[in-house]
Amino acid sequence: MKLRKQTGKWLQRLREAAGLSQGELSKALGMRCYSFVSQVEYARVPPGQLGQWADALNIPPRQFAITLMSHYDPVNYKSIFEGNDAPTASGKEIYFSDCELEG
Repeated sequence: MKLRKQTGKWLQRLREAAGLSQGELSKALGMRCYSFVSQVEYARVPPGQLGQWADALNIPPRQFAITLMSHYDPVNYKSIFEGNDAPTASGKEIYFSDCELEG
């Protein structure tokens, strides 16, 4: 549960860094209801929508997917990238280490 909250905070910070409200991001994603963005910030990005979210948040899609994998599936992420540097978005730190939650 803690990792899901950290990921949600990371997504929220990406959205805010892109200068988007939940409603604006929802519109950019072609959704009618901003509450879906709120739910995703609490739960997880649907796999079939990773590219749309990455584009709306101005993050390279591959990096967005890799970073989400590090959040949602850290065991497999570590298996794939251990000993290798995972690609990063140039000029933009998108990992959530600064999103640690209290408690």
